[in-house]
Amino acid sequence: MTDTAPGVQRFFADPRTDPWRAALWLVGGFLLIRLVALFATPLELYPDEAQYWLWSRELSFGYYSKPPMIAWLIWLTTAIGGDSEPVVRLSSPILHAGTALVLFAIGRRLYTPWTGFVAALLYTLMPGVQLSSGIVSTDAPLLFFLSLALLAYVSGLDATEARRRLLCGAGLGAALGLAFLSKYAALYALIGLAAHAAMDEGARRFWLSRAGAAALVAFALIVGPNLAWNASHGFATVSHTAANANWNADSLVNPGSALSFVAEQTAVFGPVPFVALLIGLWLLIRARGRGEAADRLLLCFVLPPLIVVTVQAFLSRANANWAAAAYVGAAPLVAAWLLRWNARRWLA
Repeated sequence: MTDTAPGVQRFFADPRTDPWRAALWLVGGFLLIRLVALFATPLELYPDEAQYWLWSRELSFGYYSKPPMIAWLIWLTTAIGGDSEPVVRLSSPILHAGTALVLFAIGRRLYTPWTGFVAALLYTLMPGVQLSSGIVSTDAPLLFFLSLALLAYVSGLDATEARRRLLCGAGLGAALGLAFLSKYAALYALIGLAAHAAMDEGARRFWLSRAGAAALVAFALIVGPNLAWNASHGFATVSHTAANANWNADSLVNPGSALSFVAEQTAVFGPVPFVALLIGLWLLIRARGRGEAADRLLLCFVLPPLIVVTVQAFLSRANANWAAAAYVGAAPLVAAWLLRWNARRWLA
């Protein structure tokens, strides 16, 4: 490690190194590797994937256990490349690559270009992303559209021109709507937006402007058909999602389940990034919340899914990936903290 850390130091200090180009090489290289692995694997579809493929044969605004985006993506890829297993799964590695590049843009806008690069690096190397890139699941589109929503939001807050601010607002609503059509965990982002508006005057001005109205209208237009489908089918998807909680009134105290869920996040976000996230939270608590405005903004998107799902695990149970929405904000936040702490060896 003593040899590696100076090499990392030189990489970041070299003026000839372009962070955007480095991010493109990183993300593009991993995308190529994942595509090769995807088409080389002999694994057949597992039951959930087969169910999603079956849904894609008949497009709709909703399905029994999931919103429609996963079926729409499979319909698109199989319409282009046929019904083989790799083509059914094709959207996942592409969407994850797109998310990494969007996170670069978020890190660059909120902090520095190198923060954007490290954010893309952390996301690309997330164990959860490594697994999700090899299957077709709702997490890939959820994280992609949530990252677009976050980028539109931070861009809208900084926009000085009324027209650009309005476009960012509409983009925010549209991206949030598409995230909602991917997985109902997008609701955590709504909690984050509300929390940020409660603590930030600029955010309140955004929501009270035409940009905020455009965001609400775009969101309503996109999620409306799915809500109408649910209403006409006895809210089947909503009921199924709620049933996944599996609450047992006889056992609403499960500290072991909550601790297990928290520990499992090291296998979702990665051991080093998750430990860095916990350390950063502890330092922020000790500082009584006094930190950079960008840190507080991102925490509004990181904490709701982690807190809500931890409570869910305490009361019943929770799968490790149920808080995946947190890591769209956590990747640029932890990247900023690692660079701020000059933690080159951690990065290495």
